[in-house]
Amino acid sequence: MREVLLAAVDLGEERDLDLYLEECRELCRAAGLKVKVTIVQKARSLDPRTAFRSGKLEEVKRVIEEEEIGLLIFYNRLSFAMLKGLKEELGIEVYDRVQLILNIFEKRASSQEARLQIEAARLRYALPQRTKEKGSEDQIGGGSLHNRGAGESRSALIARQNRARIAQLEKELAALRRREEEKHHKRRRSGLKRVALVGYTNAGKSTLLNAFLPSEKGRIYADDLLFATLDATARRVSAGHYEFYLFDTVGFVSDLPHELIEAFYSTLSCVREADLLVVVNDLSSPVREQQREITRSTLQAIGAGEIPVLDIFNKADLCEEKEDYPLAVSALTGEGLTELKERLVEELYPKEKQVTLHLPYQGSKLLDAYRPVLEMKITEQDEEGIVLEAAGCEEYINSLLKAAQDLGQ
Repeated sequence: MREVLLAAVDLGEERDLDLYLEECRELCRAAGLKVKVTIVQKARSLDPRTAFRSGKLEEVKRVIEEEEIGLLIFYNRLSFAMLKGLKEELGIEVYDRVQLILNIFEKRASSQEARLQIEAARLRYALPQRTKEKGSEDQIGGGSLHNRGAGESRSALIARQNRARIAQLEKELAALRRREEEKHHKRRRSGLKRVALVGYTNAGKSTLLNAFLPSEKGRIYADDLLFATLDATARRVSAGHYEFYLFDTVGFVSDLPHELIEAFYSTLSCVREADLLVVVNDLSSPVREQQREITRSTLQAIGAGEIPVLDIFNKADLCEEKEDYPLAVSALTGEGLTELKERLVEELYPKEKQVTLHLPYQGSKLLDAYRPVLEMKITEQDEEGIVLEAAGCEEYINSLLKAAQDLGQ
């Protein structure tokens, strides 16, 4: 595992920097890197050329030489000039946190959509970074198909090429999204409710989805790493006789770069369109409340802040004190999953209305159609049909009554 130096400038903001540095260490681990040394400088602002002030920069140089480190990871978001200045001064590679996250995403992207989204995110990140590159304002001759006349600078040319590529990527992504939208329509036509698992990355969302599946078939990749999942994945699952769609989603981190939010906006559409959001919190984490707040703020940022939320606390098998958390579960051991399923049914399919109706035998197919969303019981049978008691959401009860009425017409 490659060893790196983690650096940060503490700007005196009202935040626990230790929490965010620990998050950055986990990001490094997810990228296959090991933080060997951490250096922090307190300052009111970042130096416009090297982020660090001169004294701290000399300390960094000394540590790099002594520890034989070849890569610097900077927690703060850096301008192109800062990245360039640090590389020149230190003689090693330098990434800021946004680049680190993009590298992880690029490494993990398995679907065509994810790969296109990552490329678009990289180009959006690069757009404002090029403007002050040394020599970037050299004039490029114009008059050709690709240059907009004499006087176009190299930075303007690169920016224009990036925008053109982003536009092309967006067209390709739109075509993929149309195919995905067909799947969404099919799920909506099924009448089943939709639940999205959301939360801080590595809280155990993928493992929880797998715990709902009765066999190995259909299970998804899960690992003890940040951003193990990038693509939204849906499975039709059951709780008793009830059924619903359960979505696994990409995890959140603090200050999720806007390039990634924009790139993954359509992937996160399953979150915005869900009937219920299950926020999966890591009960074993000492900073679970901060992570919980990160999740809430990210949901607001992606336009999902008004959707009903159910908080659960995963990894209960790693904790002894969990009495204060009524929905403490372990996706790994199955602890609390029965209670969770019962709670999900209560939230998704509440018994708002109860009816009794006579259903002719030719309408028996309605039993199979509505069993996943209603509580139904046959109380009598005669020569013409059955007497059925049904209870559940008003919308489903009304739909059943209309379907039964149409049978008699």
